[in-house]
Amino acid sequence: MSSSRLLMLLSMSSRAIITLSDDVLIFSSDTKLIAKSILPSITQNAKSLQANAAGRRTLLYPLVPRDRRYYTPSMVARISETDSLRALTSKKSSDVRAAEICSAASPELLSWVVRDGAEISRETGGSLVITEIMLEAHGGKSPPLTSINSVPQFVT
Repeated sequence: MSSSRLLMLLSMSSRAIITLSDDVLIFSSDTKLIAKSILPSITQNAKSLQANAAGRRTLLYPLVPRDRRYYTPSMVARISETDSLRALTSKKSSDVRAAEICSAASPELLSWVVRDGAEISRETGGSLVITEIMLEAHGGKSPPLTSINSVPQFVT
């Protein structure tokens, strides 16, 4: 799938993208292929995706898939409908696959926090995304923390 087509889908609906992501994860046990083909279109557009709730759900899915803080019970139930098929077609457990996807998305997301964290952390939605990245991403978190700590503090 071309990145421009994926970006078009990203703008249409987070539910469609989450379902698409989950379906791709179901039918492809090759997490390296997913990391090279789908995740870059999501992680490289983090700044624009974090600007609205639908984009945030899409951006957070590789880190916290099906987390009820971000996905409604009906969304989780809809995505879960294909779990039985996944169990038949995948050589890896869901936890292993989720960890591999998270690891693949983490470097770009942590780099994004370093680049834009000071600016993005001023927005409510942005600070929510940054918090999840810092809690869930795999990798060194010192540079992103330094970036976030550079935000001027306001004393009242």
